Amino acid sequence: MDKETIEREWAQQRIEHLNGVLRAIRNVDHLIVHEKDPKRLLKRACDTLIETRSYYNAWIALIDDSGQVVATTQAGLGDEFIQMAERLHQGEFTTCGYEALRQSELVTISDPPIFCTDCPLAIKYQGRAAMTMRLEHEGKVYGLMSASIPADFLGDEEEESLFEQVAGDIAFALHDIELQEAHKQAEEKIRIYARQVTQAQEDERKRISLELHDETAQELIRLGMDIDSLVGAESEDLRTGLEELRNKVEEVLQGVRRLSQELRPPMLDALGLIEALRWLIDDPSVEPAISASFKIHGDQRRLSPEAEMALFRIVQESLNNVRKHSQATEIKIELQFHSEKIDMAISDNGQGFELPRDINEFVRIGKLGLIGMQERAKLLGGIVVIQSEPGKGTTITMELQG
Repeated sequence: MDKETIEREWAQQRIEHLNGVLRAIRNVDHLIVHEKDPKRLLKRACDTLIETRSYYNAWIALIDDSGQVVATTQAGLGDEFIQMAERLHQGEFTTCGYEALRQSELVTISDPPIFCTDCPLAIKYQGRAAMTMRLEHEGKVYGLMSASIPADFLGDEEEESLFEQVAGDIAFALHDIELQEAHKQAEEKIRIYARQVTQAQEDERKRISLELHDETAQELIRLGMDIDSLVGAESEDLRTGLEELRNKVEEVLQGVRRLSQELRPPMLDALGLIEALRWLIDDPSVEPAISASFKIHGDQRRLSPEAEMALFRIVQESLNNVRKHSQATEIKIELQFHSEKIDMAISDNGQGFELPRDINEFVRIGKLGLIGMQERAKLLGGIVVIQSEPGKGTTITMELQG
């Protein structure tokens, strides 16, 4: 075979190899977009690198902030990688591993069986070359990636550049997954904190409610009885004054009882959400000019205490908003029980308002109650949607699993 033919065949092999590497990069990039589990990502990345026949084998070691190997994966090596994995987990890196961790540049070994006598995989690299590089993004090292290629292709700038690109893409993916996990953990901490705050608020409301009922109300009752004992006095002016005072005490007592029930309605715990909502809607303190209707669909059932309290508070806040701001004459409340969720809709025919684009704008315009509704629902994995237009009333819908 003449020299020209040999060079042509070598060039063809090189082109096919580089095309395989390009396909591998494309497939790895596809993985990065869709795979968010770091261990599965690394395993599938190794599989992809050899499936396109761009590399004979590949392995990746994931390390933590202390430099300890926490996971390893491979493709094309089989059981022969077991000893290598054990050494990596014990903190024993091979020559190319130490070199790759020490520098940001690609480390290449032209003849591993000769130059890497400390590597348990060296025998697998007979007639092959090795490339190893640390997985690094924005100064943080996430691990090592190594692969074997035909020895004839080692030193090719395009070959090395493509391998560096793969390593960089995988490092970026690990960085992105880490950020998402940190964000998820932060959100969970916020939810836990908000749940604790909400529970503390309800506990405090319950305590105040009991104090109003057991102490303040009883004191007012005793005061009323003392006034009754004086009503029989001979002085007409005194008797008239005491009667007026007794009436005022009775008004205060009714207000205290109503406030106690609003803080923590006893029927919510005892009789459940439906009866508590009926009491809330039929409350005589509600503006009589507003006609309120309450409809229930589906098979009624008790919900968790947290879910019943959330729905009750949302209806309570909605009624308060209607009375204070809407100028409505009619409000409708509908509760739909499904097998695995509950839908609630509250609508009025009031003046409505223009919805802001950002929920945080509710704070600026003084509609804190609407934010409270959404936060209560969010704590339970629910969704609250607010719809309103000037002159067209307001509708609040909520979906809650349970």
